[in-house]
Amino acid sequence: MLSPNTATLTTSFLVATTSLGASLVLTALAISFTSPASLFRPALLPLHLYLTYITWSYTRKFQDLTLGPFFIGTQGGFILQYIECVLINNWAYEAQGPTSTRAGLAPVKRSGEKDRSRTQAGFVERFNFGFWIASQTRYPATKWPVKNIPPFSTTDSGFVPNKRAFLIQRLMKAVVYTLILDFMSLGNDTGNDNAELFPSSHIAFFTRLPDVSMQEIGLRILMAIMPWVVPYFMLDLFYCVAGISAIMIGVTSVEQWPPFFGQLTRCTSIRKFWGEVWHQTMRRRAGSPANFITYKVLGLRKGGIVGRYTCILLTFSITGALHIWIDMGFGIPWLESGSMRFFCIQTIGIMIEDAVHAMFKSVVGSKEGKRNGVVNVLGFLWLLAWMSWSMPVWIFPSIQRNTGMKLLPFSLLGIFIKLWRV
Repeated sequence: MLSPNTATLTTSFLVATTSLGASLVLTALAISFTSPASLFRPALLPLHLYLTYITWSYTRKFQDLTLGPFFIGTQGGFILQYIECVLINNWAYEAQGPTSTRAGLAPVKRSGEKDRSRTQAGFVERFNFGFWIASQTRYPATKWPVKNIPPFSTTDSGFVPNKRAFLIQRLMKAVVYTLILDFMSLGNDTGNDNAELFPSSHIAFFTRLPDVSMQEIGLRILMAIMPWVVPYFMLDLFYCVAGISAIMIGVTSVEQWPPFFGQLTRCTSIRKFWGEVWHQTMRRRAGSPANFITYKVLGLRKGGIVGRYTCILLTFSITGALHIWIDMGFGIPWLESGSMRFFCIQTIGIMIEDAVHAMFKSVVGSKEGKRNGVVNVLGFLWLLAWMSWSMPVWIFPSIQRNTGMKLLPFSLLGIFIKLWRV
């Protein structure tokens, strides 16, 4: 018989999973069975919000698991997905693509004859298309992929592995990532001194520079790196498992599962980190609403400096709003979350980089070889310094509350250690 705590967690997991599935199905139905101008499309948005509330209510019970924030972040992402592909870009089955230019995408050229022939398609065919689009974030293997999707091969951008090679590679990655996260969890049993090591009073840096110790600088540098390590392994692990599952049951092809993250060697600027290295799942979800507000609502000129940075700021603002929601999954009140400040300030960093690049483009851009390597090293050090300064406002509140959060709901190494001691 299950203990009360186990039964509660099981129920919460099942409810949250069902809620996520319902959101995907709603988006798929809207794409597949409603016209771009249908009133049913905006009418379904409140239902998405209600499902999000259900997910949030139940996953808050995962007090010591990263599953809670993962479920909450995924559900929030599904809302943005619905807004992007159903309400803004107006994806439709008959068109087999977007039908609106609101967010800058090139819409499908409609053909009356093809549209009429597609109206005769069966339920399964229509729903499969809608579900595929609803589950997309980067739109690989379509005419509308997001920028900077990492290729399968760095030497051959057109290379796509065969099914067997893909499954072996992703399975090996999934196993390695699981063991790494499991090992990291072994040393994450206690965190009672986190509030003392990372107090909110240490978030500011330059205003208290005379009081900053070398130990604090070392901790800030460490916290500029480590908070990216766990999500890197965790997100890629989920992506590997999802890709393996989808390929095994035959619902997608290998080309629809390119690498999740870009090359780490591209960590030479803030712009490259966000635009090339880190996952691009938010580029369209946050970028389309930002593009729509910037150029259609505010009427700013495309290509202009004001429009460019307004769009970037709005993109980061939407991302920050989603991460406030995720922070609440860690038990952080939204008024204490620093997510919005952190993500919005990335725009200032990109503006600084662009200004410096424009000033020295004729010198830096014309040199190759060894000097380019020096520039890359300087770029990495600049990125590290920027993250060391800007990240505490975002990451300190969650670290203070981390008293041993489990990275995985199980521990293979823990079982092995117990058996070894016996």
